[in-house]
Amino acid sequence: MITLVFQGQIVLFVILLIALVLSLSCHEFGHAYVAKLSGDNTAERAGRLTLNPVAHIDPMGLVMVVLVGFGYAKPVPTDPRNFRSKSADLWVAAAGPGMNLILAVVAWNFYLSMRIAGVDFFSGMNVRIFFELLVQVNLLLMVFNLIPLGPWTATTYCRTSCRHALDASTSTTTPATGCSRCSR
Repeated sequence: MITLVFQGQIVLFVILLIALVLSLSCHEFGHAYVAKLSGDNTAERAGRLTLNPVAHIDPMGLVMVVLVGFGYAKPVPTDPRNFRSKSADLWVAAAGPGMNLILAVVAWNFYLSMRIAGVDFFSGMNVRIFFELLVQVNLLLMVFNLIPLGPWTATTYCRTSCRHALDASTSTTTPATGCSRCSR
C-alpha cells in the first residue's frame, strides 16, 4: 500500500485507507454486537460496541497494512461463559464476515442508486473508486476470515463444530478420528 504513495497516488492511498479502516471497524463491531445479543457484554464494557475506528484499529496492525499490505484490527473480547447458547460463539465468529458481506452489498447498491438518481457527487471518479474499493476490501476480508487459520473466524467455526460433534451422543466422530469439517 505504501507503494501508492511512492508512485504519487496519494488520493488512491487515502481512499483505500479510509475503505480499509471503515471495513475493519464494521467487521469488529459485528462481532461485538452479536456477542451482546448472545448475552456477553464484555465487548460493550471494553468500549468496543461502537463503529468508532479508534476503538477497533490496532496501531501496529494498521502500520503493517500500510507497509506490507497485510495487518489486523484489535480482536473483540468475549467471555463464552456469558453466552446464552452453546452455538453463540459460532454466531459471534460469523458476524464479522457477515458484516463485511452486508457492507459490500449495501455500499454498492447505495452507490448505484445515487448514480441512477443523478446525484452529481456520485458521478466523480474518486467516489466510484472509493465504493469499488470498499466493496472489494469487504469481500476480501469476508473470504480471508473464512480461511481456517490462526485466530480468525473460520478457526472458531471449526473449533465450535468439532466440540459440538464430539459432544453429540450420536456422533461417530471421536477424539481419535478427528473432525471431518476441519481435518482434525
